[in-house]
Amino acid sequence: MNEPSVFNGPEITMPKDNVHYGGWEHRDVHNINGMLYHNITAQAVKERTTPSKRPFVLTRSFFAGSQRHGAMWTGDNMGTWEHMDVGVKMVLTSNIAGMSFAGADVGGYFGNPPTDMLVRWYQVGAFSPFFRAHAHLDTKRREPYLLEEPYKSMVRDILRLRYSLLPVWYTAFRETSVTGMPVLR
Repeated sequence: MNEPSVFNGPEITMPKDNVHYGGWEHRDVHNINGMLYHNITAQAVKERTTPSKRPFVLTRSFFAGSQRHGAMWTGDNMGTWEHMDVGVKMVLTSNIAGMSFAGADVGGYFGNPPTDMLVRWYQVGAFSPFFRAHAHLDTKRREPYLLEEPYKSMVRDILRLRYSLLPVWYTAFRETSVTGMPVLR
């Protein structure tokens, strides 16, 4: 997650009287925290790896500059049509804001979507820059190979399409890194 998780209290964040190293109040560093964490994680992975390898860093807390070092996901969502719709909007908005390597949890993190909805999640997710199925431990297993036909074939087809488009994705990410043009537009 890489953001301070405070799920109770009136503001659902660190208390206003929380002071960080150097005397900084939390409200002064709240937004930039995600970017700093993202950047230092990427730097540490590069320094630790011999020879230096390009790291993969995933976050849901980011700020201007985070796009140089990794990807973001939209956070723990529900397996509902509404959350699928909101996820698309969040990914598009993140792209416009400069964070192009973005995506939502396919199928929703919480809940057990019906199989037809899960297939639609895969179809939507396959056209997101960051594409992964991810769910809470308490949800039903939903790996594509566990699905019944015809759903298994439908997901297999969309996964094959995603892989066939990897050169397009790679080119779009290169364009983003050079021009700043969003991957999704």
